[in-house]
Amino acid sequence: MFERFTDRARRVVVLSQEEARLLNHNYIGTEHILLGLIGEGEGVAARALESLQISLESVRGQVEEIIGQGASSPTSHIPFTPRAKKILELSLREALKLKHNYIGTEHILLGLLREGEGVAAQVLVKLGAGLPRVREQVLQLLEAPGGATSAEWVPEPEPTVVVSDRVYVSSRGPLEATVGYSRAVRVGAHLVVAGTTTLGPDGVDYPGDCYQQARLVLQYIEDALNRAGASLNDVVRTRAFLTDISKAEEYGRAHGEVFGEIRPAATLVEVSALVHPDLVVEVEVDAIISGG
Repeated sequence: MFERFTDRARRVVVLSQEEARLLNHNYIGTEHILLGLIGEGEGVAARALESLQISLESVRGQVEEIIGQGASSPTSHIPFTPRAKKILELSLREALKLKHNYIGTEHILLGLLREGEGVAAQVLVKLGAGLPRVREQVLQLLEAPGGATSAEWVPEPEPTVVVSDRVYVSSRGPLEATVGYSRAVRVGAHLVVAGTTTLGPDGVDYPGDCYQQARLVLQYIEDALNRAGASLNDVVRTRAFLTDISKAEEYGRAHGEVFGEIRPAATLVEVSALVHPDLVVEVEVDAIISGG
């Protein structure tokens, strides 16, 4: 899912983490996502909320009134609450409903409104912005000239054929050209997807427990497979690297939910660390494309 996020939507996730830390909260809730949407300042969501006189200061004041500040700043990674996760899941549904091939700030806000029961929704209502009214304002902005084709939209890069039988799938990472790597390489029917983590192409990582990270990593991998003309059904081997082998069951649950009856050969290895301290799992796969 996160691979569909625009740069502005990714920025909202980062800002929601920062808002949680500012309030000394050891979780990211719907209220922090709302603060992130406003704090981003330029996307459709921020413009919709600004037009309804919903400011960062007023929302932060309501959050402090409802929840208060925590006792101390969190020192480890901050997880999303179930309601916050639900909003991110609903953002994808809202994008699909609007036939958009990306997830922008507007879809996150629409997901927040659709969830409708978290602290963020309570704050909006207390500030005089009824949820149907906010939704209507978002849709009006999208329907305005250039609304759905603004800087929120980032097209998916296409695989680039470099030689006659070799296809490179872009990692979309800032170091790709310098280091010289790709998310995946296909030669004939053989496809290799490189080690993949929840580290986004903008260098921002999306924390969570082993199960949550594994599910997101496998979504990234499925996206790379699809862009190279393959699918999960073509995967013949997976290799997972965990920073804590005691989490193998969590990883296995995610792997089983994604692959089901496909059952590729699997290797599980414990490593001392990955490229970011919040990352706990990295996965790479080999695929042989049917009829390739």
